[in-house]
Amino acid sequence: MKKIIVSLLLLLTVAGKAQFYLSSGAQVTLTGNTQLWLNNIDFLNNGSFDAGNSTVRFSGNLNSVIGGNNPTTFYGIYLAKSGQKLLLNQNINVINQVQFQSGFIDLNNKVLDLGNTGSLLNEYEATRIIGPNGGYITASHNIVKNGNYVNIGNLGAIVSSTVTDLGMVTIRRGHTQQQGTGLSASISRYYDITPTNNTNLSARLEFRYYDGELNGFSEGDLQFYKSTDNGLTWALQPGAGPHEQTVNYVVLNPVPDFSRWTLAGPVNSPLPVLGLDFTARRINDQQVLLDWRTVQEISNKGFYVERRDESQQQFTIVGFVPSVAAGGNSTSELTYRKIDDNNASGKTFYRLKQEDLNGKITYSSIRIVNGKAQNSVVLRAYPIPSTGPVTVIANGISGNEKLIVADAAGRMIWQGIISNNNSLQLPKLIAGTYIVYLDRFKNVLQRIVVQ
Repeated sequence: MKKIIVSLLLLLTVAGKAQFYLSSGAQVTLTGNTQLWLNNIDFLNNGSFDAGNSTVRFSGNLNSVIGGNNPTTFYGIYLAKSGQKLLLNQNINVINQVQFQSGFIDLNNKVLDLGNTGSLLNEYEATRIIGPNGGYITASHNIVKNGNYVNIGNLGAIVSSTVTDLGMVTIRRGHTQQQGTGLSASISRYYDITPTNNTNLSARLEFRYYDGELNGFSEGDLQFYKSTDNGLTWALQPGAGPHEQTVNYVVLNPVPDFSRWTLAGPVNSPLPVLGLDFTARRINDQQVLLDWRTVQEISNKGFYVERRDESQQQFTIVGFVPSVAAGGNSTSELTYRKIDDNNASGKTFYRLKQEDLNGKITYSSIRIVNGKAQNSVVLRAYPIPSTGPVTVIANGISGNEKLIVADAAGRMIWQGIISNNNSLQLPKLIAGTYIVYLDRFKNVLQRIVVQ
């Protein structure tokens, strides 16, 4: 058996697409405070992978894959994809954390199992789990009748009970739109909730979601639907509230027992716009092209184009495109286009706010566009290796940027401000391996070694 023991940070960076490939009979063991950093590289396991207490970091500007013939258990996964995806081609286990910095994890009809120790960290609208082709993420936790709110695995189904000990509760979160008898369409999220004790619960359920999962439903209209036969039939569950549209959750209380749950509008409530397909891409240093289409419109007033940059918390309106359908109604495909003047150097987030003639609002998925200077930013550090001070120079940035120094495990240990073509001397570092990068250009990084 071929055996490789890794005890330092392993950083693999290639110009194109490559593979971290474990052939049959090969074994890789990560030891110590290790981070396996795969930049635009697939992880394929046909051998034996022992993660120890180490993290595998997937970065870069290309989609990557986790696959192979042998099951893989990760201690931790760190996702830093520039708007791209990490695609699962096999079921995986993660026993500590899946940390999100940027990009998406596509379940691809596979299972991501967090067990009773794993969790999601820093998942939000622009970097999260998706699964349009099926699959689910699952986690378990013991819940007693103390009334405490438990967000099992940080999956977004927050459960509490004041009457009955639920025992070990398993949550499965999927992202396929639900439909069946009693439900024609739902948002792109559902939960299977299975407690050990599941009768006379009088429990509370807080159901969280993202704007990009709404599928055209108005947040204020969302109601709970429940299925006891894995989605074949559905029943509306009255009493939903409050609707917290700012932080995206709906509460149902009390819940007598658990099964499969999703959110949708009232029964037979028509969606204002169907088949909304929205894309955004930079066409030059000064402009971004926005395209979208619909396959059906009902009483549609039009679309507000909204954007925000990385430093902003809220979206702002940058334009309005009225519906081209006569009276806002159409049953045929319609296309729209807008060019937005945008010379930002960092990432820009775009979304559409669709408004009905009666004033109801729904949102599209969020799209991310890189800045004009993204590919021209260069970071240099010297001397490497160093027995003393390390100096860093950044080229191609405008204004001041935040410089971050992370240790081999990806933990930030220092940050400072650097400006274009000016040098910055790092503070004294103990012997070890470090990664230096710019906060707004996380794929522009430099590995340094201090002896």
